[in-house]
Amino acid sequence: DAFGSSSGGRRPPPFLPDGDLNMKVVLHDGDLCAFEVDAILAPSAAGYAVGSSTVFGRVLRHGGQDIRADLRHLDPCRSGEARLCKAYGLPCRWLLLTVGPKYKDKYYIAAQNTLNACYRECLQLLVESGLRTIAIPCCWYSKGYPLEEQ
Repeated sequence: DAFGSSSGGRRPPPFLPDGDLNMKVVLHDGDLCAFEVDAILAPSAAGYAVGSSTVFGRVLRHGGQDIRADLRHLDPCRSGEARLCKAYGLPCRWLLLTVGPKYKDKYYIAAQNTLNACYRECLQLLVESGLRTIAIPCCWYSKGYPLEEQ
């Protein structure tokens, strides 16, 4: 079999490749703010601070003053929560704002739970809003989260 003795004793992957899913998920290395999707996940700080992530800063630069005005009236996010905001000057229609974990080895499980909550909350808002496509950056390294764990 594919994972027998010739594989050096490796275990099979927990999830086998799914062709249908692979037609829906795309990995891309490029400018997230140029994507023509329904929504972009934009990691931010609880108070939507400008320096909270490089992605969020780019979103604010591209989206202009209208996004900043909306953020002043949007309820703050806590870690693991998400909020929906119009995208204004961006090619996408909406922004999904979320606050990710600050990573420390000592609190690995808490960081994992918070990161999972970020993705889950964003996807839930996407579905509840009738949106279908989303661009998600690999973005938590600025908070110390290991790149391979995102």
